[in-house]
Amino acid sequence: MSDPVAELVFHLERMNYKEDEKQQFTNLWFQRMPEQYTRNAEQDIESYTMYEMVKSAIIDTVRIQQSFEQGLVTEAELDKQIQAFTVKFNRARAYWRKKPLLWTEVKQHFVEYNRSKEKTEKPLFLIKNEASNRLPIQQGSKSFKMFKYPSIQNASLSVDRYLKQFYGVHYL
Repeated sequence: MSDPVAELVFHLERMNYKEDEKQQFTNLWFQRMPEQYTRNAEQDIESYTMYEMVKSAIIDTVRIQQSFEQGLVTEAELDKQIQAFTVKFNRARAYWRKKPLLWTEVKQHFVEYNRSKEKTEKPLFLIKNEASNRLPIQQGSKSFKMFKYPSIQNASLSVDRYLKQFYGVHYL
């Protein structure tokens, strides 16, 4: 059995609802779910939301970098991908208490990475630099908790361990 709160957050993040739609959906969810599933759900929602934001940024970083390296996108398509990614990335940066970046700054990171002759890091250089190899929910933080979702055992997994465990790759 999965965690209903995790399922709520994963649904909201994937559906790309507007803020008012998210709030309306969440309110209806709270009204209709049995109390045993909604007790202390606010903190769980915050934790799962942070996790989803960072996970999404990680996956998009890899996807964009691979498209860029392999020449699978035109310059205009790349710009569009990076603009959409920058919105997600800046949401994750807010949890790291970092100022937002312009999409042109993010693009410059990708371009500089691809120009370097000696690529010592894989495409997660942006995440690695921002998060010090950690997801935003770390032991000792206000939001630290063990995730109840079956596939995620510990909220303090490093980005490297996360990628290795779930994607079979070792990036950092």
